[in-house]
Amino acid sequence: MAIFKPQTIVAFIGDEHTNSTVGLSAIQVATDDGSAHRASKAQLWIRTCFEDYCRHLEKRVKNGLRRNRLIWVNNGDLVEGVHHNTTQICTSNMAQQLKNAIKTLQPILSLNPNSIYIIRGTEAHSGASGQWDELFARDIRAVPVYEDKAPEDNEFSWYSLLLNIEGVLFDIAHTGEFGMSSWTGVNALNKIAMEAKDYYLSRGERCPDYVIRSHTHRWGASAEDKSHSIKVVSVPSWQLCTSYSYRRKPGRFLDIGGYIFEVDNGRCNYEPVIYQPPGARVCQA
Repeated sequence: MAIFKPQTIVAFIGDEHTNSTVGLSAIQVATDDGSAHRASKAQLWIRTCFEDYCRHLEKRVKNGLRRNRLIWVNNGDLVEGVHHNTTQICTSNMAQQLKNAIKTLQPILSLNPNSIYIIRGTEAHSGASGQWDELFARDIRAVPVYEDKAPEDNEFSWYSLLLNIEGVLFDIAHTGEFGMSSWTGVNALNKIAMEAKDYYLSRGERCPDYVIRSHTHRWGASAEDKSHSIKVVSVPSWQLCTSYSYRRKPGRFLDIGGYIFEVDNGRCNYEPVIYQPPGARVCQA
């Protein structure tokens, strides 16, 4: 009888910006004074998309009566934080933000990932030294950074991560690049691929198969190019336009979603799971 070897399913998401009034949210989240913030119509739409993404994951994890292995990599900025005098937050209490983040991300936590890796995001959202990502990671018992330290002395979130999954090597970090124009978008990803190749070859180290980046709230992948053979994937966000976004690109809406990778003994396939926000309402004068 053949021995069943589970396939590995990897969920790459990030930039949830929970606690933002235009970010991913539970239907209702608490404030520290006993009040509550109820998700807006737009947030309810994001929530529906996130639950659908998690159903996509669940289908791949369940394999008849058997279960595939699930790894969740969260690529930074899982909370909005308190920054730049923003008014677009549900509460400025960071302890409450973290509790609400755990509640908001229950759809993926309830899938019981075998391993969870939390990547530190930008300081504006994740706090100095990524402290809010770190506290979240500690609370949910993410994979620790140091193998030889006790939990009370360890760190549970990563500035960057080299992750080997069944022979497929991932270089993972939050901050990426993406061209602002439609005709320059993936050029930035091609540049990251070449820079990664130059870096690893100069050190005599194995080049990663995939470089995973976030931060830009844009999704896409670098071009197929045998000269560098590294695929760069840009992970989108779970946040609609903020006041800052409206200044940068007036009237332009970015897609939301995540990626799902399937890894099996050195072979790898991936799929973007993308949701397109409704366009702007046309006013009749």
